[in-house]
Amino acid sequence: MSYYGEVAHIVFLSLFVSITATLIASMAGTLLAIPLALKDFRIKKYIVRLSETSMIIPPVLMGLVVYLVLSRKGPLGHFELLYTPTAMIIAQGLLVFPIVFGLTVSAIGGRGRAISEAITIGIILLFVAFMVNFILHGLSKIDEK
Repeated sequence: MSYYGEVAHIVFLSLFVSITATLIASMAGTLLAIPLALKDFRIKKYIVRLSETSMIIPPVLMGLVVYLVLSRKGPLGHFELLYTPTAMIIAQGLLVFPIVFGLTVSAIGGRGRAISEAITIGIILLFVAFMVNFILHGLSKIDEK
């Protein structure tokens, strides 16, 4: 493989790992933050504080934690993920998750009622769209017979 081919492979692998980790952490962080922001319960403030505290974890520390968990004698060592792109995705996802989670909770926090109404309307519209699609698709199947 030529020098430029190796560099291109490294760049594309790096982009793949970063984009994948960001997408997974963003989906998980958003899906977990929305119910937390909309509901009030006893330990909510502790979860938010833990999220805010975990935003400042140094990347080196997160890498060390992932290394210890994925090493041969670690709890997930039998999966043999150490030094793989999957391990890099896990480490980067753990760095991105608290940022997305915290930002989503703070963005939704003050607008809870309006957002819950919008979610309800969105679910109703999605259901109507599904039913229209189902009816039209069903009618086209009947016309084929």
